[in-house]
Amino acid sequence: MVTPRQGIADRFNSPLAVMGVTGICYSVFILLRLACHQYDPTVFIVAGDAYVDRQNAPGELKISAYQYGYDGLFYYRFALDPFTSKQKDFGITIDTPSYRHQRVLYPLLSWLLSFGNAHAVPAAMIAVNFIGLCLIGYLGGQYARKLDQHAMWGLQIALYPGFLLSLSRNLTEIVAISLVLLGLFFLHKEKGTAAAISLCLAILARETSLLIAAGAMAVLGFESLRRRKPQSVPWLCIVAPIATYMIWQLVLYLHWGHIPVLGGTPNIGLPFQGMAYFFAKNFPPLDALQHRYFREFVFLALFTAAVFFSLRSSRAPDLVKASFVLYFLLITVLQKDFWREDFGYFRAATELFVLGAIIMLGSHRRWLRYTVTAATAVIWISLFRITVVLI
Repeated sequence: MVTPRQGIADRFNSPLAVMGVTGICYSVFILLRLACHQYDPTVFIVAGDAYVDRQNAPGELKISAYQYGYDGLFYYRFALDPFTSKQKDFGITIDTPSYRHQRVLYPLLSWLLSFGNAHAVPAAMIAVNFIGLCLIGYLGGQYARKLDQHAMWGLQIALYPGFLLSLSRNLTEIVAISLVLLGLFFLHKEKGTAAAISLCLAILARETSLLIAAGAMAVLGFESLRRRKPQSVPWLCIVAPIATYMIWQLVLYLHWGHIPVLGGTPNIGLPFQGMAYFFAKNFPPLDALQHRYFREFVFLALFTAAVFFSLRSSRAPDLVKASFVLYFLLITVLQKDFWREDFGYFRAATELFVLGAIIMLGSHRRWLRYTVTAATAVIWISLFRITVVLI
């Protein structure tokens, strides 16, 4: 006999239901954030007058005085003209053009969605990220079902707290991770060409997506050493993303005259040096902001420990496990610029968390999964309240 409770659970045991709940959660966030800022979509751009000339900038752009702004400003500039060769245009100066241009896909999609209409670009940038989040919700439900869990466990992936930060400032992590998840989904369906295309596009959204290809190489190498039949990871899913990265680096070098990967502030150094800086700055926490940062850091640390504890027994694919380890190693060598505030370390930990959440979905330790999910919900709600009003 099916009870009413079981009937409701079965009705929501669908990736489409997860996508719907994800869409509701983030649409509420978007509407509240717009309402708190006079329904001005340019507040998501976070523009400052350090890089914006008020006289020549688009008239609708909200510009904060005596501020640098944030990275979303440069993605907005590329969304106005993804093929630009000018460091300064539309009244906006790009600080390091070749470096910023690496993550072209998000602004390109926004430009396409706006049909090249500059006035529609701010809204299009929000819409692209919202669509990406809905796709993440759908794929989260698919992974949960694949690992014999109720589809709603996929919300663990879709409600990563860092997505609120990326959404609130028009950043690239959402588009990149949606394509990474799509590539992994196609691999599960044994659609190698579609998987390779997805992973190549992920490279153009966020270059750190290259570590998925590195994870695939590690898996194939390990299986080869153990003389076991390798998993179904086509070489195309390794070669194509690496080739895409190298070709795009060359194109941008010829376009701007600078090697993109060498641009920007040096951000790789000794392991745990950046984390040591974080502790020196925030421990013991003395004010509300430091308490928030420390609480979030503890959350990420405990989440990572829980994933490592579940790594061996989880039924998640070896590719996901290997890639998680590589992203963990990447996090440990990131320097202090990533550890100044949660907009840094939550963005940097995006792939680490999402892959870790898949691993947790495959874990038999239900108590640990419940604990991690509850902690994720607490941090997500906390950041929701803060970032709704934050500029």
